Amino acid sequence: MDLVHEGCHGILKHEGVRYRANAPLRNLLSSTNGPDEHEAHRLTACILAPFDKADFKPGMTKDEIVTRFGLSGDAAKRRLEEFEPLWRRRRGIRRPLPPGIIDFLVGQERKGFRITSLTDEHRRLLPVAPSSYEGDLCPSCGALALSRVGLGRRCHECGARLGED
Repeated sequence: MDLVHEGCHGILKHEGVRYRANAPLRNLLSSTNGPDEHEAHRLTACILAPFDKADFKPGMTKDEIVTRFGLSGDAAKRRLEEFEPLWRRRRGIRRPLPPGIIDFLVGQERKGFRITSLTDEHRRLLPVAPSSYEGDLCPSCGALALSRVGLGRRCHECGARLGED
């Protein structure tokens, strides 16, 4: 594995001497050492554990990659993180949206923007805005969408918060 790693430095055309053992010289003379090592680690893992030979399925563990290809635990973990996006991309499956992004997109859609990345399932998971609005207009957006939240009020159109929380 070390030979492949060092060969990857040559493939990637990394130049210069790496002062790895001498701490003061390492920081002074090897400024590209970190990024170069990261690139070489990734290429080594790609060569030693190709995606097409991994028979990847969701739920696969790093231990399975370690036993199949003989990689170290860290290299197998890194390679496993790369396998899932490759698997999804080949099957045309979009990556799942984080909850915070879903909330943001739904808020934008409620303001009237056209959002194409949300599914009906995403919309079903979100809480429905309460129908008991306060009688005042929101000072931020002017909508009649203020509802009581604790001691303060919140606008369900723009998300503005008024009063004490």
